[in-house]
Amino acid sequence: MNQKRILHFDLKTLVNYGDTLLFEAVKQVFNGFNNRNSFLLCGSRNLRRSVGPQFIGHLNSNFDAALVGGGGLFLKDANPNSVSGWQWNIRKELLSKIEVPLVLFAVGYNRFMGQEDFAPTFREHLNATIEKAMFVGLRNSGSIEALKRYLAPNLHDRLVFQPCPTTISSYLFPDIYKRDLKASKRVAFQITFEERHRAGAFDMAGLFRSTAEVIQKLLAEDWTVDVIVQHSHHDVHFPEYLRKNNINVRVVNLHTSFEGLYKHIEYYSDLPIVVGNRGHAQMIPFGMGSGIISILMHDKLGFFLDDIDHQHLGLNPSHETFSTDLYQLICLWNENFGPMRRALALKRQELYEKSLKNLNYISHNLGIEPQVNDVTPYTTFERDLSFCTFLASLERDEEALRLDAMRDKITKIKQIL
Repeated sequence: MNQKRILHFDLKTLVNYGDTLLFEAVKQVFNGFNNRNSFLLCGSRNLRRSVGPQFIGHLNSNFDAALVGGGGLFLKDANPNSVSGWQWNIRKELLSKIEVPLVLFAVGYNRFMGQEDFAPTFREHLNATIEKAMFVGLRNSGSIEALKRYLAPNLHDRLVFQPCPTTISSYLFPDIYKRDLKASKRVAFQITFEERHRAGAFDMAGLFRSTAEVIQKLLAEDWTVDVIVQHSHHDVHFPEYLRKNNINVRVVNLHTSFEGLYKHIEYYSDLPIVVGNRGHAQMIPFGMGSGIISILMHDKLGFFLDDIDHQHLGLNPSHETFSTDLYQLICLWNENFGPMRRALALKRQELYEKSLKNLNYISHNLGIEPQVNDVTPYTTFERDLSFCTFLASLERDEEALRLDAMRDKITKIKQIL
């Protein structure tokens, strides 16, 4: 059986651990499906790079399909451009030139609360993309409903729920997943604050103060507390606040680490409880069996809890009782860890089964009938090989982006002259 050759429009980075892991998890889900007989992701391109006619010709001549995602790609300011209005930087006229099937997988609506709407070009480009695609998998039901507002009614049924593969990490890394993880007085916090959060009427000083009060109370009760820095640009402010207020905790850096692609999964596998206000500070620990508590500072956190029917695990930091509620929820997890963890495991199984159903559909529509409805995990050696490829591709992508920027600068100078 000949696997279908897939080109992956992805994003390789060591700066944000959520993005570091999720695109590689997408690769593993596809490569491992159907006993590795359906797909082979054998090409990649940074989805934020501008796509030209020559590359479209390369895609059409050498691959059987194009894959975009996952991640919160429907965001206007992460890769500002005037051609699409979202992160995939491809002109509408070149989108129409793609001759191979197009798959969007585990992508998400990522607007922050209070953030201004997308540019007008977004609606037109989104409709063209959805109409072109063979499969459109959104990472939560909330994203499906949000994107419907921009789509022609006849395209609404094209949108399908496809969870982020990080939420099924225990199935991708079964040798790392701790089936016998027990309750212990150990908790990790990942607290970020960006200027975009201010538009949602969130208060950084209040968030930091309330969370610090909970940490002090836990430390006084002999809890072990970690603070996770998942993204270098924004996550450092909270540990700095704690340090200035003489609150001593261990700071765990999950970014810019050349061993971090899989090593940090081991860290999450040992954590009984994770408190976070980033999407992947919620999804990755959930996928590895941690108890989660979500601080609802972005719609996507609530979207995820809705999909797993555990809305009670989300807290609004603007509520007066936030610090009390957070402390009580941490204690609830510790006192009822076994049954609460098993309840989340059942939800994780549902997400895995949904992913298998979607992979089956994609494989069938690419002409390969699956014989094994499962994903074969990478071995340790295969993970090492994939990490080597990741690092080489990361260096290539960064150099390509630098050349693109230099080319654009030269073009602008010529126009002025």
